[in-house]
Amino acid sequence: MVIWSRNRVGPGIRSLETATWHGDPTMNTQSKVVIAISFLVLIVIAYSVNFGSCYVTCYISNNSQDVVTDVTVHVAGNNFLIGKLSPGESRRACIKPRNQAGGVLVSIVLPDGTKKEKVVCHYLESKGFGGKAYVEIENGGVLRIVSSTIGPSSTP
Repeated sequence: MVIWSRNRVGPGIRSLETATWHGDPTMNTQSKVVIAISFLVLIVIAYSVNFGSCYVTCYISNNSQDVVTDVTVHVAGNNFLIGKLSPGESRRACIKPRNQAGGVLVSIVLPDGTKKEKVVCHYLESKGFGGKAYVEIENGGVLRIVSSTIGPSSTP
């Protein structure tokens, strides 16, 4: 039921010019909570679609006594810089090659400036290949492939 009066145009509305709601404040808070939760759900969905799925994931662990720099995963001419790894530190690179084919190579630079490289996979296509590789950096800059499941995949 709408009550027309000089000060009230309708239930909870004080003027037609501003059309602001001056009703129950808990409803306003509930609306804000619903909007915030909806926004968070959209962020999670966007993250999982764009960033959560990798064709290939390369995990690199520094098991040496040295700090290594410029740790990079090279895929089909693209470089994924991981950066500096301290002793005992591990990181991962999420690789999504697009319309390119080539090998997967890991490179590091030792404290004396020497660059070391290791081929993880000789050939990787942008479609139909996936998997994980675990690479360890040992003393002297030795790169060791612990395991690799990179190969044809049913869900690229």
